[in-house]
Formats: sequence, structure tokens, C-alpha cells
Amino acid sequence: MKLKFYTILSMLGFALTTNAQQLKINEVMASNSATLASDLGNFGDWVEFYNPTSSAIDLAGLYFTDDMATPTKYQFPIGMSNAIVPANGFKLVWADDSAQNLHANFKLSGTTGETIAIFAADGTTLIDSVSFGVQTTDVSFGRTVDGAVTWTTFATPTPEASNGPTTIQNNVEKYQVIQIFPNPITHNFRITQNDWNLLEINDLSGKLIISYSKSHILNNLVDVSFLNNGLYIITITTATKLFTARLIKN
Repeated sequence: MKLKFYTILSMLGFALTTNAQQLKINEVMASNSATLASDLGNFGDWVEFYNPTSSAIDLAGLYFTDDMATPTKYQFPIGMSNAIVPANGFKLVWADDSAQNLHANFKLSGTTGETIAIFAADGTTLIDSVSFGVQTTDVSFGRTVDGAVTWTTFATPTPEASNGPTTIQNNVEKYQVIQIFPNPITHNFRITQNDWNLLEINDLSGKLIISYSKSHILNNLVDVSFLNNGLYIITITTATKLFTARLIKN
């Protein structure tokens, strides 16, 4: 019975390793200021991996790098429970120099562009790579269709979702960037959406400064005079949409 159990484990491990050769770098954001916060609360750079196979792929033991001369720059730790890229699915990896779990020990260069790559557990076999140039803040660079050869830019990024037109349209509907006027702000600003239910203000590290429900705001006018001067991220949530904006407090 034990032999059969270990045989199954061995076969599963072989399958995960073999499938890893099919892994694709699918979407990249090298300048993230307000698009998506990580589990650590920061707006770090991120890379989306896509698994085009019908079996799961384990990232554990694989190497991720932004320096082709140093393919073993960051290794995904063995035994991570959240490192599985599901069949025909996606997994987001953060390049924010945090060096923990799904957070690599380097950041991406959106100001100059660079090459990123993923290597097999032997540290020499290239699985996939992509080169990109200067990037626009909060605009991602991804394959036109998941796993395809052609790349393009996405004004509405699709982290951990398909790059296909249907998903892009869904994200356009769900995630929208709003403009705040005046900006920079000294005292207050008005929310133009009437169906909102939650407002959050975060600093650039992702730390929540304050949150309001609609019942606490009179005439949609938000007082920010108490904030220290600087840059903040505002998130406004409705029943179906998420609006984000950058706020400069003077």
C-alpha cells in the first residue's frame, strides 16, 4: 500500500515537472502605482504566469530572474501551498524585492525595460522569457491571447484572468480609473458616482489611512484636509465596479 502511495506521488511530481516546460509568461506590469495591491499591501511590479496544459504546474523549485546572466536569481521555495498554477489557469508573482513566497527578490524596470525569464529547477533550462521596453504606469504588457506569440499593451490589465476580449471587456466594466478635480487637493473633493458604498484612502505602501461608508459622507463631499501632504490611492466601491484614483494632497 505504501509503495503504491509513493509511486503515485512520484508520478504526480514527474507530471508537474514535465508540464512546467509549457509554462508561459503571459502578462507583465513593470510600473504599478494603483492597479493592484499585493497581499503585503504594496503596489509592486507583477508577472502573470499561464498554464496552457490540462494538468497543474508547481512553481516550487523553478527559478525566476530579470538577469539572463543570473538565471538562478530567485527560486520559488519548495513546499509552498499557493505555488500551483491550475490547469489552463493563471498565477500572479510579485517582483517587489520582498523575497518571500510568491514575491521575488528583485523589481522590474519600467523606466528602461529589460528581459525576464523563468528557468527549470536545474537552473539552466529556459522555460520562457520576454523582453519589454519602457513601460507606461498602470498599463500592462501581455500576450494578445493567452499563450500566443504576439504581445500588446493593456490599458485595462487582466491579472490572473484571460487576456481574451471577453475578459478585457468584463474588466473594463469592473475596474475603472476616475479623475479627481481639483488635484492636487487642499481641502476636499466630490465623488461623482451616486451608487457608491465604500471609500478607502491608502498611502503608497498600501496602508489603509481611513475608510468611509456613504452614510458618513454629506453630499458626496470628502474632507481630506487632515491628510499630510503627499500622494495617496483612493478606492471607491459600488455594487458592481471598483474605481481607483491617485490623490495629491497639498
